[in-house]
Amino acid sequence: MKGLKSQIILIIILVSVLPLGIFTGLITYQNYNRTYNNIFSHLEVSTKNRAEILRTYFKPIFDMANMLSNDANVKGAFENKYDERVWMLKNFDNIIKNYGGYDAVYLGLKDKTMLMKPDMELPEDYDPTVRPWYKAAMNKPGSVVVSEPYADASSGEILITVSKTVKNEKGEIIGVLGIDLSIKKIVETFLSEQMYEEEDPYIVDEKGITLVHEDPDKWGLDVSSMEFFTKATSNEGVVEYTYNNVTKLAFYYKTCILL
Repeated sequence: MKGLKSQIILIIILVSVLPLGIFTGLITYQNYNRTYNNIFSHLEVSTKNRAEILRTYFKPIFDMANMLSNDANVKGAFENKYDERVWMLKNFDNIIKNYGGYDAVYLGLKDKTMLMKPDMELPEDYDPTVRPWYKAAMNKPGSVVVSEPYADASSGEILITVSKTVKNEKGEIIGVLGIDLSIKKIVETFLSEQMYEEEDPYIVDEKGITLVHEDPDKWGLDVSSMEFFTKATSNEGVVEYTYNNVTKLAFYYKTCILL
């Protein structure tokens, strides 16, 4: 797994948390063991299914980032000898119009130039090179990365960005390509349907940073020290832990975005 992790960059861990008290609440209606087994089985399956659907969702976005970072017009956009920026932005515009779920596609250049679609009004002193998505990609050159949640400089909306460094034909890094994704839309897609009201799903990265949760206050929350995260040592499973004096079960499934 260590070798794989170094290539994959991002491991998504989908965790479904459920208080154990739900079982005792249902015991008067049906046999405890049967109730426990049914709920246990449901959460095992639904957690795995959600994680696999999530991987399927992210895979083409990662593929798009890889493809665009190697596009001749993107690679030539810094020097712009042959109007590469014009053709690149036309391509970005077509992608926004034809692929659902992308809030923006852009290239931040090392000289602080920002080229993006759709057109947005950015602050006058906007500097892409200090933004979380730019720095995340620069920390892992040549790899597709996913940023921690951050506030968009134009709209203020909380986003995550899939990004990758871009090199020119000389092999020099000229900037970072980014694809913005709305966390709100991801929540609506993956976490809207739950069988149990007490179910509390998280999507976290390998560092324990919460990428997606129904509660916007938890976007970006560091759960790396929480028991459900520290006990999740295998690729999938269930752990029992206590939080605020409440015993809970956490079902988890780790999925590699790139396989």
